[in-house]
Amino acid sequence: MTSMDRRKYRQISTLECKIVDDGFVLYDENRGRVIYLNLTAAAIFEICGSPMDARAIGDILRTNGAPSIDDSKVLQCLRQLVELHLVEEMLP
Repeated sequence: MTSMDRRKYRQISTLECKIVDDGFVLYDENRGRVIYLNLTAAAIFEICGSPMDARAIGDILRTNGAPSIDDSKVLQCLRQLVELHLVEEMLP
């Protein structure tokens, strides 16, 4: 992983989250949008409830039922969550 990947990620605190059968539905009142997350993205979003780096998130996922997920997929998902303003990056 590159130095950028050592950044920690955390949830945006103003989102409302509802758990559904196959993921999460998030409501962003500030932006007036509803966003659906599949199970993988929902798991990563949930782990970001505490500031965490991409490698640690991947380790948690692999330990808890997703043994084949690699760090590049975790980082890709984190980047998408950041672009959607669901998770924010914290500088190291």
